[in-house]
Amino acid sequence: MNDTATAPKDYTHVDQIATMSKKQTEMKIHIPIVDDEQWNPDLEFWVELYNPEQTDTNDRLPGVDTRCKVTILDEDFPGTIGFAITEIRVSSN
Repeated sequence: MNDTATAPKDYTHVDQIATMSKKQTEMKIHIPIVDDEQWNPDLEFWVELYNPEQTDTNDRLPGVDTRCKVTILDEDFPGTIGFAITEIRVSSN
């Protein structure tokens, strides 16, 4: 779900059915991020889980772990670090 990041400009929308066994505790979902050469602020979107058998409703599954915010960190043109004074003179007393 879009937030400050929007599909397909910033990421590729993924609509897939995730089937897990009873013993399985995690699953990875690949969501392609669009990498451009322009600087952008960090952008965010949401990953939400729904019951695929309930096609007549858009209610996500209950629970706090069925919605996750994803932050796209922009690493184009990283900032610079500098000092206000670049030269300091000291005496060797």
